[in-house]
Amino acid sequence: MSDRISINTVSDRITVSNDGQTISIAEAGQRGAGVPAGGLTGQVLAKASDSDYDAAWITGGGGGGSPTFIGLTDTPEAFEASRIVTVNAAGDALEFPTASAARTLLGLGTAATTDASAYATAAQGDLADSAIQFPDLADVAISGQYADLLGLPSLFGGAYGDLTGIPSTFAPSAHTHTLADITDSGTAASADTGDFEASGAVAAHAALVSGVHGISAFGATLVDDANAGAARGTLGLGSAAVMDAGDFAESVHTHPASQITDFATAADARIAAASIGALSDVNLAGVSAGKILEYNGSAWVVIDTPSGGGGATSLGGLSDVTISSPSTAQ
Repeated sequence: MSDRISINTVSDRITVSNDGQTISIAEAGQRGAGVPAGGLTGQVLAKASDSDYDAAWITGGGGGGSPTFIGLTDTPEAFEASRIVTVNAAGDALEFPTASAARTLLGLGTAATTDASAYATAAQGDLADSAIQFPDLADVAISGQYADLLGLPSLFGGAYGDLTGIPSTFAPSAHTHTLADITDSGTAASADTGDFEASGAVAAHAALVSGVHGISAFGATLVDDANAGAARGTLGLGSAAVMDAGDFAESVHTHPASQITDFATAADARIAAASIGALSDVNLAGVSAGKILEYNGSAWVVIDTPSGGGGATSLGGLSDVTISSPSTAQ
């Protein structure tokens, strides 16, 4: 093998050969073809579009990026005076925020959009500090109500009892009235004493059943009762006589189990009685398979099954039972 390498430029092709072997390194076009004319010192050639061979000279900026702020892909496209730039909500670009968003970013309150004339000046504030403050005002200055005044006098309410220094009673001067002047005397006031019976006359007439009183013997026993309780005793009434009907249960009614005081005991007894052996008149002494119970006149006792009698020993053996083609679950 030769240790010499030959480089040959033939037409538009560069080849490297060694001992007869040829390697094509590149295919060159016409010198300067595809490179735009012009350009300045320090500028670099960069793609002007996605089209093949479309290139242009640009000022170098670290890898071919834009040399201007607004030329960047993640910045606003134009400058705006007196605007600030913030990171957008996605966190991947810069943007001009809205006025509202900028105020929030700067921590401004609603006063920032209000004219200064809407607020007191410093001089007005000084006057306000030295003026009487709202908590210093009396309640009446705010409510305008008489009741909120302090040191009110005690006014006369119009009632005689509210007056002071008055006598508790008045001693009237001696005078008389005719019966006609007394409006609530009643008819008895104009009757003579002979129109009335003497004290105790009712007892003297207790046994009368006719005449001026018409009181029966039993009625007379009620007349001299001192009060209603005594009268109920005379009538033989009990305490239920003074109770309302709603205090008693209806003749036909029901109760929930919770209102039956011995429900659990009675239920347990019923459950225990579900076994025939729990019945008081059943004696299961000597019980075994094939034996039966017989009533001996006072209780049921266990006896052997009687033999004989000619009875059937199976269902089919009964005279009034016909079994034809029986099957399960019929």
